[in-house]
Amino acid sequence: MSTMPNDLWKDLKWRGLVADCTKPHELHQHLLEGPRAAYVGFDPTADSLHVGSLLPLLVLRRFQRAGHRPIVLIGGGTGLIGDPSGKTGERQLNPEAQVAEWGARLKEQVRRFVDFESGASAAVLADNYDWLSKLEVIPFLRDIGKHFPLGAMVAKESVRSRMGRSEEGISYTEFSYQVLQAYDFMALFDRYRCTLQLGGSDQWGNITAGIELIRRVKGEAAYGITLPLVMKTDGSKFGKTESDTVWLDGRKTSPYEMYQFWLNTADDDVVTYLKYFRAPRSARPIGGRPSGSWPVTSPPSCTARPRRRRPRPSAGRCSAGRWSRSPSLSSTWRAGRCRPRRSDGRKPSGCR
Repeated sequence: MSTMPNDLWKDLKWRGLVADCTKPHELHQHLLEGPRAAYVGFDPTADSLHVGSLLPLLVLRRFQRAGHRPIVLIGGGTGLIGDPSGKTGERQLNPEAQVAEWGARLKEQVRRFVDFESGASAAVLADNYDWLSKLEVIPFLRDIGKHFPLGAMVAKESVRSRMGRSEEGISYTEFSYQVLQAYDFMALFDRYRCTLQLGGSDQWGNITAGIELIRRVKGEAAYGITLPLVMKTDGSKFGKTESDTVWLDGRKTSPYEMYQFWLNTADDDVVTYLKYFRAPRSARPIGGRPSGSWPVTSPPSCTARPRRRRPRPSAGRCSAGRWSRSPSLSSTWRAGRCRPRRSDGRKPSGCR
């Protein structure tokens, strides 16, 4: 049963979770017409996800609670290539066995955030190595490569920035990443009728490439939403290959360190983060955690409801040693110091 607002799109917009999207009016109607499948992909470039990965996972949970089907895609194939998005230099290529081991850890980790046993809206866990490893070069170039104009590929921000700043430019390996991610979108469209891809705002070029491929090959519409990035204090984004990363694995980032990260959030970001990360109190728990609890190990105080504050006293004083009702403030007590007081300083009986 859905525990989210009837209009998920409006809820996402109110929370500021939509950095950009394709055809917003069509997408809004698309989500209202019935249950849809939406996916987020994670490349296993490390043995754990981080707080930057937390946001898309929680957005998938919101989709699931609204009756849609979430798909978590582990990039066992694309993790061997390397995404140039947000990088100023070439990624280090990891051994295939290492990527496979990291992929297995990520698969276990994501099970804490979405429900894989909720009937029609049960989440799907997929690995793009299953289909990318079976591709043949000539058929792939003939059937898929011809749908990617070179001018459009070079115009992508992730490619253009690398070609303009770095002496090494960008290798063909990383240049081809957008083709593989686009193929992933079409593969999930074929297998699960997935029509929506979610990702960070740095993934816009890769997402639109997949949407265009589905349009050209299948003749059908697909959509994309980019989410705001969770940034470090220095303004750079979190990444699995970056320093000072806050990990979701308690062995890499302790619960105390995780708590301190949220506690040290700048005052201007507190309300924004509450909208981003706070789960509805009626949310169905996953993995035995209490409803509304934080999805990673952290002190319960970080999600506790704020205390109600008493109204500030005004300059008025009460008479006969009791509080009196104010005609102009029918639901509040007229504030003031209770007089007269007893000689020992305590309030007389009957004072509130």
